[in-house]
Amino acid sequence: SGDTINLLAIIGSINWIALRTRPDISWAVSRAAHYVTRDPHEAFRRLKHVCQYLLATLSFRLVFQPISSNCIHTLSVYTDASFAPTGAESHEGLVILHGARPDDPTSGNVVMWKSVRQRLVTKSTCESELLACSNGLEQAENLGMQLAEATRTPIAYTLHCDNSAACKQIRDGPNGSFRTRHISVKGLWVHQMVSLGVDLQFTPTTKQVADALTKGLGAQRLPHVMSQLHLEM
Repeated sequence: SGDTINLLAIIGSINWIALRTRPDISWAVSRAAHYVTRDPHEAFRRLKHVCQYLLATLSFRLVFQPISSNCIHTLSVYTDASFAPTGAESHEGLVILHGARPDDPTSGNVVMWKSVRQRLVTKSTCESELLACSNGLEQAENLGMQLAEATRTPIAYTLHCDNSAACKQIRDGPNGSFRTRHISVKGLWVHQMVSLGVDLQFTPTTKQVADALTKGLGAQRLPHVMSQLHLEM
């Protein structure tokens, strides 16, 4: 219908902003798109809220800082997941930082982010986090190959996950208790990457940069996450 076409046009315009300079609205745009055909009125309500938020934060910009030559070969991969928020597929978020210093894991420049529904249905929070780790590390590997070609240096990866059970499953590898085959394959691949040198770190939710890409955040938590995403006035 005409209303649906107009909604898709609005979502396309706002998503263009989300993909290029405003990772903080990625989750909200993704959720609004979910309702376009199911409930156009709900989709419009959510899009209106996003537009109001953008007007209130119009002065915010994505800031890039110079990177130390010692850190130019590093990629920090932050992955997070919200388990079945609508009773079906889970929602995952990804943020990749380039050039983070060892003493400050969130100091690098934000070079990639994504907020999407997972294609595979998972049966637990641990499985959804495992899937997010696998998808995020795959994206980082693709980016790392381009960076390695440009800098002519090998790339060091750090994977940040805020789910202790998922971290344990990855470290256990073949000895882990994967419940389904499709999750097992992806979990074992991440285990293999960790055994080959990827640094897996358990990162508390308060320091999880991708947290804002999996759920809506309150007024107290949002400014902290925006600072982690290097969105400044």
